[in-house]
Amino acid sequence: MNNIEDTIVVFTARSPERIICEGGSQSWLVNPARAKLCTWLVCTQNRHNPDREFSDATKPHGSGFLLGKVSAVHKSQEEDNGNRWLIAISEFALINVPDVWHWRNPVRYTSLKKLAISLDGIEFQLN
Repeated sequence: MNNIEDTIVVFTARSPERIICEGGSQSWLVNPARAKLCTWLVCTQNRHNPDREFSDATKPHGSGFLLGKVSAVHKSQEEDNGNRWLIAISEFALINVPDVWHWRNPVRYTSLKKLAISLDGIEFQLN
């Protein structure tokens, strides 16, 4: 693994089941051209979203719980999406990496290396 920003990390209140069902993580305010350059999506859990109808979070707060291979970046189909985007994934693996999230903004560009996430032993499933 090299040190380029090959990964987009999101701080989401959605469960892994919902992200998988929706084909990726949405609705994000991102630069779609930059997001499309990423190979990996790492979803980290936000358990502090007060909107219980929106949030179905199930994993420990701040933990990395899903690693996906980015396949596309599409306009979000959610109602009132404005200029929000879906980061689509073609493959995913459920991971358990505690205490990943340390930033203010809900989207971060980084690398798997900087997150200390190794692909060794990870088995991906098709989405």
